[in-house]
Amino acid sequence: MSNRKRIIAIIVFFIFAVTIKNLFFSNSETAPATSPATAEQAEKVTAIQISGNVFGTSYHITFRPNEVNETPEQIQEGLTKFFSQFNSEFSTYDPNSLISRFNKFDQAERPFPITADFAAVIKAADRIREQTLGYEEITVYSLVKAWGFGPGQAQENLSDADVKQMLQHVGPDKYSLIENSNNTYALVKHDPKVEIDLSSIAKGYAVDLAAKYLADRGATNFLVEIGGEIVTRGNNPSNKPWQVAIEQPREDAANSANTIISLTNKALATSGHYRNFRYVDGKRITHEIDPFTGYSVTHDTVSLTVIADDCMTADGFSTGLYVMGADKALEVAEKLNLAIFVIQYQDGKFITRQSSAFAKMVESEKTVQ
Repeated sequence: MSNRKRIIAIIVFFIFAVTIKNLFFSNSETAPATSPATAEQAEKVTAIQISGNVFGTSYHITFRPNEVNETPEQIQEGLTKFFSQFNSEFSTYDPNSLISRFNKFDQAERPFPITADFAAVIKAADRIREQTLGYEEITVYSLVKAWGFGPGQAQENLSDADVKQMLQHVGPDKYSLIENSNNTYALVKHDPKVEIDLSSIAKGYAVDLAAKYLADRGATNFLVEIGGEIVTRGNNPSNKPWQVAIEQPREDAANSANTIISLTNKALATSGHYRNFRYVDGKRITHEIDPFTGYSVTHDTVSLTVIADDCMTADGFSTGLYVMGADKALEVAEKLNLAIFVIQYQDGKFITRQSSAFAKMVESEKTVQ
């Protein structure tokens, strides 16, 4: 027998001997069935992430495929159809969308039919407007466009008189929501020139509906994120609470983690001026418009994050509270027991503040550099 054959025979015999020992002479005390490394791996579950672009931003959705009754490909296909339908109602960049057609509708005191989803967002906006002392205002769309944060070009040489004229068409008395007895809805313009913009709250509603889409198909542990707005359910793939980082805004649009929180069965949304802004005559103009002045906000609040039970509520509050500024926002948050986290820029550095409700949720914190 050649040396090579002898080596092969020895290897085969060794494997056979080890197999016999494991079958008949195993000892649970000296040979545990699961090593520590294997135990840690066993705690993790298989999860996948689907992603794409929507609403002028990106989305990322993580879920466990063994929980749902559709394939990941079917889930993504269904969500893509949902996003398209949602855009057809709420996108101000689509001239044929429901909201665009309403804004062009110039007949006062005549009902304009809307969908149940559209009505749900209007109801939430009306409620949050009242709770934020009028700062979450959806009728500022003419001003948003004039300052260059909508489709088309910014209005050149915008004067104080121009702003005051547009402010005449801003306010909660400019329209009414009608709910008919047959569960249909309509909006009525009391001012034919009023225009609405639901971008401050509608994206949060889209996150909620995407989460419902997954839950309706059996998912119980997942995270839905669209443009930084988040809904979580259950646990992450390591069977621990989802960990969410609130970012530190910087002028160069880069971001670094500031505060990490555990987010289970909650929603989170952030508003701020560090991403959507432009310069006019050397002055920084942001997309967040003060509905009382008609001008871009100028306070030192850089961003404001809200945690709530649903993302539409978090989204609407994050906008209204951000527009009013940190001091007023924290007062309102304490009265309403809202969990909010604020970043301000003072004396050349970032500082953070938080409400009592938020402080209870924070897992770890570090100073913004």
